[in-house]
Order: sequence, then structure tokens, then C-alpha cells
Amino acid sequence: VSTVDELISRNIDAAFVHTSTESHVDIIETLLKNNIHVYVDNPISYSYEDSIRVSKLAEDANKILMVGFNRRFAPMYSNLKNYVNPSVIKLEKNRVNSPKDPIVFVLDDFIHVIDTLRFLSGDDIETINVNGSKKDGLIYNLVVTMTTKNTTCIAMMNRDSGANEE
Repeated sequence: VSTVDELISRNIDAAFVHTSTESHVDIIETLLKNNIHVYVDNPISYSYEDSIRVSKLAEDANKILMVGFNRRFAPMYSNLKNYVNPSVIKLEKNRVNSPKDPIVFVLDDFIHVIDTLRFLSGDDIETINVNGSKKDGLIYNLVVTMTTKNTTCIAMMNRDSGANEE
């Protein structure tokens, strides 16, 4: 299918929304108004008000609106969860010449690295240390170290790197 309307015409029960954050609200509203349950990659929106509005729409329609982190379901990541008691987990995600506004940097991209570490550590975070560089309102890189009872988690992202890698 190539459009949301075409998808709706297939009489589906649920849909996964994996699009740019800017398009989420319109697509979610259309799906919910057509009695379709929705899973959307985080965030719902950059706007708190829009997020609340579509959440209320789902509640009023008695439909599920699930916001999630797709990497938890990716086989390579979910299989790692089977390893017992990792003492150190490091995840790194880099982009070429792409510093970003803090909201876009964190909510659209880096949050997946953080959530994956939390998921893999399997324990409550006890401490968090955040370091990074910001220039002219843009974030160039972040390094976050989180510790749990048994695991040190290191999340790194360089948006001014020489390679696109994850």
C-alpha cells in the first residue's frame, strides 16, 4: 500500500506508524478515527498538547495507542537480552556532519540508545552522568554513563562523526 487511506480500506485492526515525528499526529488521528489500534515509534509528537490530544482520542475511541521503542523488538537486540548479568554494555550511534537541536537529537535519535541500554541492563538505573558538546544551540555529541546494581551502561552519539553507524 502507498497511502494511509489505502491501508484503512484493507479493514485492518491495527497499524504500526514508523514515519517522521512531524507526520505522526496526522496519521495517528486518521487511524484512530477509523477505529484502528496504533503502535507508534516514540515520540508521538514534539508537542505535549498534541500528544495529550491523540491519547484522549484513543481513549474516547476505546482503541490502543502504544508508544514504543522499536529496537526492543529487533531480533539482534532482543536476543542480547538472553545474556546473563552483563557487567558493561556500550552502545554507540554516529552520524556524519549532522549536529541537531536538543529536542530532535534526544527525542528522535539518542533516546533509542538510552532505552536499549535500560532494556538490556534489566535493572533500575541508580546513577546517571551526562557529558556532551553544544555549539550555537546544536548538540554535536553526547556520552551518557548509567549504572545499575550490577551493570555499567555507556551510551555514545557523535553527530559530527566521519561515519554513519549504529
